[in-house]
Amino acid sequence: MWRPNRAASPAGTNLKHQRWAAPWLLAGAVTCAPSLAQTTLPGEPAAIALAQAVDAAWERAAAAADARGREQVALARQAAASGLTPQAPSVDLARRNGRSGANETELGVVAPFWTPGRRSALGAAAAAELDVARAAQHVGRWRVAGEVREAAWSRALHQADLAAAQEQLRVLQSLSADVDRRVLAGDLARADALVARAEVLGAEALLAEMQQRVAAATTKLTVLTGLANPVDLSEPDRSASPAEHPELVLARLEGERTRAQLESLRRSRRDPPEVAVSWRQERSGGAQGRQDSVGVALRIPFGTDARSGPLEAAALSELEVLRVQTERLTERQAADVRTAREGFETAQQQVAGEQTRAALLRERAQLLDKSFRAGETALPDLLRALATAAQADAALARQRAAVGAARARLNQSLGVTP
Repeated sequence: MWRPNRAASPAGTNLKHQRWAAPWLLAGAVTCAPSLAQTTLPGEPAAIALAQAVDAAWERAAAAADARGREQVALARQAAASGLTPQAPSVDLARRNGRSGANETELGVVAPFWTPGRRSALGAAAAAELDVARAAQHVGRWRVAGEVREAAWSRALHQADLAAAQEQLRVLQSLSADVDRRVLAGDLARADALVARAEVLGAEALLAEMQQRVAAATTKLTVLTGLANPVDLSEPDRSASPAEHPELVLARLEGERTRAQLESLRRSRRDPPEVAVSWRQERSGGAQGRQDSVGVALRIPFGTDARSGPLEAAALSELEVLRVQTERLTERQAADVRTAREGFETAQQQVAGEQTRAALLRERAQLLDKSFRAGETALPDLLRALATAAQADAALARQRAAVGAARARLNQSLGVTP
């Protein structure tokens, strides 16, 4: 017969001898920290590449429709600048009837024509506008990629918490079943079984909460991409970083567009000149025959600063604003890269610390398990050790997810788009 240790708790949890060992502790999840949460859960469809998710989200974004519309406008302006005439020709038709059968008919065609330099200036402005529209699409897709990255890694972080909660529940269920067997054998008091069961109920509540968070994160990602598939979190190689950040490219092209528009305004200070060719037929009436004549006219409008002056001043002002914005944007981009790189390095360092901490707490839990089996440790002490080890494992899994998220933010700050 065994006898309770005098130092045991009132519940009788300290033992000199134990009939059952606790293999759930030595072979369970506390012997190894949960790895980074997988991108798929049981029963889910296969994960899609990050680039596919970004493409799907971009197609659903309102910015995509706006960018495509701007591109179509730029293409239309480019086509107009390559036309034979700056404006559509017009046709004039006139007829006058007089007394005694006299009448007059006149038919004329008026066509504007390009002045030197005006056509090339308008073409350059249209080409610059097209470049801006396409660069805006790249920037829009880059921004959507940031949203997808954040949503996907948020889901991965919640999945890490869910995996830790599932493992903690499994361990506590195994412990509770072991305690129940020992209570039936008379080795432990019923109070210990109640404590173990309460811990299981608490773990079940935590698991339900983690499942709800994963579901919410999954819904957010699905709304963003329009796809039910989870996202493969593999990031592109940072060595493939663009030579220039997409936002800086857009800012530079906007400056070039404004300069091209300014040159176009200077070449278009007056309406285009027009040439008119007309044919006139006259009948005087009576026995007189008709008289035909052909006329050529040239119309040259005068140019003033009344119309082009304010537009040129607005373009010059826009150039100055773009210059200041580009300077601030360059500074912000550099600061974002520094912050993201420091965050990534810090997250990597914290993983190493969390790994050491989790290993120490797992070893402590194993030692307390042996002590519990020898009847020298109370069940509440073992439960606290298990909870602490589980929390350390969960923190390690979250930190591993945080490293992946930090890597994604670094790529985002560098302008890397999947």
